[in-house]
Amino acid sequence: MNCFPKQRTGAEFTPAKETLELAVCVQNLNDKGEWTSRTRVIHIDPRGEGHFAVVAPQLVKEKPSILLVETQLLEQAAHAE
Repeated sequence: MNCFPKQRTGAEFTPAKETLELAVCVQNLNDKGEWTSRTRVIHIDPRGEGHFAVVAPQLVKEKPSILLVETQLLEQAAHAE
């Protein structure tokens, strides 16, 4: 017995689109000694190439998870030297 629906001839099939969502939160101290945060979300096509634009804040539907990264532990990029 076949559990899948029968394919209609001539019917178009649109595969699901995969998107990787990366959120970057940059924190720094302001002039008053208070921490301020800026979070930017980037949608990445895992099978695509090129530059990836930041998503407009009003289009972000859910608050992303945040993982703290100690920047002093990161390696410096070769192009930043």
